[in-house]
Amino acid sequence: MMDSLIGQTIGPYKIVEKIGEGGMAVVYKGFQQSLNRYVAIKTLRAELAQDEQFVARFRREALAVAELNHPNILHVYDAGVAYGLYYIVMAYVDGGSLRDLIAQGPLEIEYAVSIAAQIADALDHAHRQGIIHRDVKPNNILISRDGRPLLTDFGIAKALHESQGLTRTGTSIGTPEYMAPEQIQGQQVDGRTDIYALGNVLYEMLVGWAPFATTTPVAALYKQVNEPPPPIRQANIHVPAWLEAIVNKALAKRPQDRFQTASEFAQALRERRIPERVRTPTPTPIPVTGPLPERTVAKRKPAKSPIPLIIAGIAVLLVLVIGAAAVLLSGGRGGPTQTTPKAITITRIITPTPLPTVPMVTPALVIPRPADRLTGRVRFVWMWTGPKLENNLAFQLRIWSRKEQEIGAERRGAAPPTREMAADIDLDGLPTIQEHGPGTYFWTVVILDTGTGKVVSPEGEIRSFTYARP
Repeated sequence: MMDSLIGQTIGPYKIVEKIGEGGMAVVYKGFQQSLNRYVAIKTLRAELAQDEQFVARFRREALAVAELNHPNILHVYDAGVAYGLYYIVMAYVDGGSLRDLIAQGPLEIEYAVSIAAQIADALDHAHRQGIIHRDVKPNNILISRDGRPLLTDFGIAKALHESQGLTRTGTSIGTPEYMAPEQIQGQQVDGRTDIYALGNVLYEMLVGWAPFATTTPVAALYKQVNEPPPPIRQANIHVPAWLEAIVNKALAKRPQDRFQTASEFAQALRERRIPERVRTPTPTPIPVTGPLPERTVAKRKPAKSPIPLIIAGIAVLLVLVIGAAAVLLSGGRGGPTQTTPKAITITRIITPTPLPTVPMVTPALVIPRPADRLTGRVRFVWMWTGPKLENNLAFQLRIWSRKEQEIGAERRGAAPPTREMAADIDLDGLPTIQEHGPGTYFWTVVILDTGTGKVVSPEGEIRSFTYARP
C-alpha cells in the first residue's frame, strides 16, 4: 500500500520514502533542498499527536536534545508541525542499526566493547545536561558507514511517561527486555537506569540474545526484577572474566550496586578493569500483573537410613584385615616373596611463557573535533590516562581516507612514533590526502612497539574530519 506522505512536502523537507516505523512514530527519508542533504523525519502517530500534554513535553524534550553535541548522539536539526503532523528532523544515517548487526550473530568482543563504551560516553554527556534516555536498546542505536554508533530517540519516553492521559491507557513506557527494576516498579529513575539498559545491550551484543528475553512482556518484567542474568560465559566462552564482571555490575538489581555514572562504566570497559565486586541481596519477588512463567520444583527424595552403609563398611574392613594377615603368614613359611613394583611418577614441568606487557587503555582523542573542516597545518592532540609507557612503546597518529576505510586498507602512519601527546601535521603533504583529495578522512592514535613496529594497543576511538583543499 502506497504511503500518502511519500512525495509530499513538510516544511522545507520533501518526503522521499518510508524507512521504518514503531509504536510511537513513523520514520521517513527526506530531502532538504536548501542545504542539498538527506535527512530523517520522524512523525508522531496520530493517537500521540492528539494528546496536547504529550506534544508539549515532546517538543520541549526535542529542543533540549537538539542542544546535545556529541559524536555518538544523532543530531536533531529541527522540530515542528505541519498539517496537524508533528515531526522532528534528524541526521540521516544509512548504515542500519545495532539490531541489524546483532541479527547476524554475536559481535566481535572488541567491537562490542567499543560500541558500549562510546554509547556510555553519549549517555554521560546527556546525563550531565539533565537528560535521561529511558529507552536504550539496539533499535535506538544506529551505525554509521564508518562503524560509529549513534544513540537516537531521546525524549519520547520521558514525554510519554509524564503524559497522564497516555499513561492511564496503559501505554508501555520503555521496552521490557531492557527496563531496569526501578523503572518497572514506577520508582524514581536516573542515569543508572540507562546504565542498566546499556548492560542488557552489551550482554546481547556478546551473546546474540538479551539476558531477560522471553515469549511474553510480563515474563520479561518479572525476570528483570526477580532473577539474575544467565551466566554470560556459559553462552559465550570467549568472553573474558573482566568483561563478565563489568556486565554483571551494570545489571545489578539495585541502582546503588551499579556503576554510578556512565563515565565510570565507559572507563571500566576501556581499562579492561574488574570492578568492585557486587554483592546484591536476593530481591524480594514482587507481583506482576499477568501469567508468570512456570517454575519446576524438584521433589526432595526421602532420606535413606545410614545403617546399611555402616554394616557394609565394616564388612569391607574385615576382608582387608584377613587378606593382609594371610599374606604375612605366607611370607613367614618360606614361600616366594612377592615384590610390589614401585610406582613411577612422571612429572611434566611446564615453564610459562612470559606475556608482553600490553597497555589495555587506549588514547583519548581531544582535537580536532568530530567532523571539523581542516586544511593546511593542523595540530592533533590526544590524552593518555594509562600507566607510564615502557621504553619500547610510543604513540603513533594514523590518518586514512573514506575509500581506504571501505576497502579495509592498512591505516597509514601520519607521523613518526612519539612519546608526546600531540603531533603537528601538514595535511596537504600527506600521501593519502594527495592520493584521494578533498573529502572525509579518519584518524586515531595507536601504541606501537618501536622495536617490532607492531601495534600493541586494542582498537580505540576513531574520529572523522573533512579535508578541504585551500
